[in-house]
Amino acid sequence: MEWKTFALYPECSVKLIDYKTELSINLEKRIENLWVAKKRLYPKLFNGRVFTVTLILPHQITGYWTEYRYVSAQMENKEFNEFLCLKPLAVTGLIFCDDGFILGKRNSNSVYLPSYWQCAPAGSVEARHKEKTVNLHEQLFVEAREELGLKKDFFSNSHILIATQHPEKGIIDIGIMLKTHLNFQQIYNYWQKKGNSEYDELICISDLTLLPKPIIPSTRYLIKASYKDNNRI
Repeated sequence: MEWKTFALYPECSVKLIDYKTELSINLEKRIENLWVAKKRLYPKLFNGRVFTVTLILPHQITGYWTEYRYVSAQMENKEFNEFLCLKPLAVTGLIFCDDGFILGKRNSNSVYLPSYWQCAPAGSVEARHKEKTVNLHEQLFVEAREELGLKKDFFSNSHILIATQHPEKGIIDIGIMLKTHLNFQQIYNYWQKKGNSEYDELICISDLTLLPKPIIPSTRYLIKASYKDNNRI
């Protein structure tokens, strides 16, 4: 299926609107039952607030906060897409260091696309502290700290480039390029000591002919776009 890609302005911002997901009692019950079953399989799942997109333009992304259990239900059962129509927003970082750029192999037990390669870090846009605004760069820095153990001040020139939509799940990845003064061995060491279990492997790529498989299409698009962009860091 086609993965749609949209070019974004580097200064692309996020606009929050007020909206509450309202479903029939029967649908709510079915979604809750799915969530309970999913929690049995993945006890660490948390029903936090995640951002879902209503409109995406080159200069601005509009949407609202919703519960993760709704997103999970839609990903689990296509039938719910008719009622929910959720487009969860995520950030994906393409980190450049002197040795190349970083890719991570998703944990084999991941809920979505296990063992696929992708740009690291990456993750859903979440409201961790009841935020009233969304900063895509800050969201990515949080993912970098949690997944790779890398602090915000390790990076420079964070640069929004593209958005890519997953055709079946509706997820919209915001591709962001950034540079670090660390070399790959230093990044690897931080990941080993302070990162979480999001990735089973971490590698550095300097030759585009050596991209590993299987790889998430949004990662391929972001890499390709980075080499076309005149403002590449």
